Amino acid sequence: MDWSKAKTILIIALLATNLFLIFTYGFKNFDKSQGTNEVALLTILEERGIVINTEIPKSHKAQLIIQGEYASYSNEKLEEIMTIVDEYDDIEGYISMASYVVKELDLWCDTMVFEFNNDFEQPTVTIKNRVGDMLLEGSYIKCIFSKGQLIDFQCKWLIPIEFSSRKVETVSAAVALMSVTNPNENSILIIDDIEMVYWIPDTDIHVNMAVSDTAFPTWKITSQNGKEFFIEAVQR
Repeated sequence: MDWSKAKTILIIALLATNLFLIFTYGFKNFDKSQGTNEVALLTILEERGIVINTEIPKSHKAQLIIQGEYASYSNEKLEEIMTIVDEYDDIEGYISMASYVVKELDLWCDTMVFEFNNDFEQPTVTIKNRVGDMLLEGSYIKCIFSKGQLIDFQCKWLIPIEFSSRKVETVSAAVALMSVTNPNENSILIIDDIEMVYWIPDTDIHVNMAVSDTAFPTWKITSQNGKEFFIEAVQR
């Protein structure tokens, strides 16, 4: 008997069986019983034009749901800050000014995370919050500068007030990946990062029209071109 050929046939048969189980019984049940077979998953994604260029998280755990309230600030104080003109020669300078702004507006907290970019020649500091070891996405403060002056301030800052009485079960990253679709069928979508975050689903809500909101554990999947996919991780 040709054992090499038999081994190849066996591998193909097992792969086909995994694919059959995934589509027949659904990813949640398959994931619970033995974990999604990564080879089968990558094969399905590649057929959809999606390539994984990072490690797929192997573990996930139950998480709390966050209930929070949106922060408010003084418009008069903001107008005063926006009259300040200074020179910021490096990233640290812009971040230092952004820190000053949020402190003056009584928005500061020790769990803030600062990100800097200089798109369209308008240096921008984006501030996010971290709850435990997870980022709170959909909640942010943006300080946009031009010629050493703060020219725009955007604030949708959710302050965590209380947490759910119990943790909710979450789905795996593999299950979340199956919800990702390639927006451009003529190109390959390359995934560079996968992480679990907290996320406020309605990111277009106008803060002045809402006092509170809810953030859910969510898989954040980021492509090589910067496109972000948020797949809610709560197991329904």
